Amino acid sequence: MPQISGSGSCSRTAAEISCSCESRGNPSPSMEWRVSGLRVTNSTDRVIREEQLGNTGLRSSLTMRHSQGDTATLLCLSTNALGTSSLQLHDPSPQQHSGLHLPPLVYVIIAALICLIVLTVGFCLHKKKRLSKRQKGGRDGDTYASLQLANISPEYDVLQVQNKNQKDTVTAQEDADDYQNTGDGN
Repeated sequence: MPQISGSGSCSRTAAEISCSCESRGNPSPSMEWRVSGLRVTNSTDRVIREEQLGNTGLRSSLTMRHSQGDTATLLCLSTNALGTSSLQLHDPSPQQHSGLHLPPLVYVIIAALICLIVLTVGFCLHKKKRLSKRQKGGRDGDTYASLQLANISPEYDVLQVQNKNQKDTVTAQEDADDYQNTGDGN
C-alpha cells in the first residue's frame, strides 16, 4: 500500500491555489487529485504536474484558478496494486497583509541612518563644547594679577612659611625690605 509523505501543502495567491503531495510505495504509485469529490484532469484552469522520486516515489502538484469565495475540498489520492491512500488538503485562506512588511535590509538601512544621525549630533555637541571652553580659556588668559608691596602695617609683621625640609619664619617687613633693596620696589 502506498504511503503519502508528510501532510502535503497548499499555498494561495490572489488568482491561484497550488498544492503538492508526495507518495512512496512498491510498486511505484500513481496519483490523482479530486476537488469537491470530482476527479481533476489537466485543463486551462487546472494543471497537474508529476515528478518521479527514484523508483518508488512520485510528487504531484496541482495548480488551479479560483474565484472569490471558492473554498474547495482538495484530496490527494495515491494508488498502486496493493491499495490506495488519501490525504485531504485544506484550501488556505488568503493571506492578510496587516502592518508594515519590509525586507530586513530596509530595517538595517534605517537603523544605520539613525545611528549616523545620533553620532553626527553627538559630534556637533562635542565640538561646540570644546569651542566654548577654548573661547572661555582665551578670556581668562588675558587676565593677570599684580601685587605691589607698600606701607605694610605692623600688625601683619609675621608671616609663617613652612617648607617641606625646614621651617622658616619670615617677617613681612624683611620681605618688603628685600623687595625694595633689589630695585623692584618704589
